[in-house]
Amino acid sequence: DKYAPACPKFIEVQPPDFDRILYFWDQRLDLENQIGQAMAEAAEVEQSGQQPDTSEIHALEGQLFELDQEIGILLNPTPPSRHQLTVFLEDIHESLVVPALRSALRLYSSISLSKLSQILEVAEDQLQTLIMRFNGRTQGLKWTDKEKMKPIEGEHTNLTDIKVWIDKGIVHIEELTAPKRHTDYYMNSIQKLTDACNRMSLKLASKLKEDQTSIEQPGVGSGGITAR
Repeated sequence: DKYAPACPKFIEVQPPDFDRILYFWDQRLDLENQIGQAMAEAAEVEQSGQQPDTSEIHALEGQLFELDQEIGILLNPTPPSRHQLTVFLEDIHESLVVPALRSALRLYSSISLSKLSQILEVAEDQLQTLIMRFNGRTQGLKWTDKEKMKPIEGEHTNLTDIKVWIDKGIVHIEELTAPKRHTDYYMNSIQKLTDACNRMSLKLASKLKEDQTSIEQPGVGSGGITAR
């Protein structure tokens, strides 16, 4: 409902295929001649007192009806706005599978196309199309010098952290960013904890030394006067 009012409504994707229309029209004229001949032969058989076979006439009329439908579609194509809406909905429908596809690809370094299609519950040809769309959407142009470079002179770069390609029915996945090393995180945390424990130990030792000194000199007050 929101896309239809906003999309361009008078942009034809392509003009009518007049050559194909003329080709179908010539076939239609031939079929009309064949139907006329068949009906004339059937009339002669009926005049002779026999029952004519009209199966051929019905078959030719069915072909003529299909041709008329093809010609009607070519002469009255789908409106541009309806065509754009259909393409937009197909694109949105396929985009819903992209997050699940990315999550599944991150689990493997290589997997067969048939096995991946079973995991995602889609056909192999549709999965191949989804992978191509995934690569198209995760790539973009990068400009090193925006002032001197033209918009079409940018370098193609990946916008995601994985690279996917298909070779002989096998889907290969390559991670473009190095995975985080959890050992470094734990080592840093252990080092910080050790430093904190050492500082606490030094403070505790200093506090114990002060307390021991005050115990050894019980007669010294806060003002330095010896009690009697």
